[in-house]
Amino acid sequence: MKLSARQTGFGLVSTLFVVVVLSLLAALMLQTVLLQSGTSVLADQSARAYYAAQAGMEWAAARGAQGACADETSFSVEAFSVTVVCRERVHEAPYPRRHLRFTATAVPQQVAPGEPGYVSRALSGELVLPQD
Repeated sequence: MKLSARQTGFGLVSTLFVVVVLSLLAALMLQTVLLQSGTSVLADQSARAYYAAQAGMEWAAARGAQGACADETSFSVEAFSVTVVCRERVHEAPYPRRHLRFTATAVPQQVAPGEPGYVSRALSGELVLPQD
């Protein structure tokens, strides 16, 4: 069977179409995988920041129970800088007691705000102690 000049090359066009569609699908899959891996890294960093802030809260509660409530203290936990702020309030009547309000904020030391990978966590809590 002899093909006319108008019928030749149709296989090339359909093959190019399939190659372009498969290339677009591969690019979309690659973008999805990269986005998902970036999201999991941020979730891990977020959990680490939370636990660093939790360590700051526990440290502040232990110090407050010993009677020491510094206005602001900073220290490092892994790759995070933790800042703990303590505010003390004393109630006299009807039951004397001390209220210690803590705020612990954990921010990464190597990553600046606005950069990829930056996460921070802030926790707050209150400790009520009987007045000595």
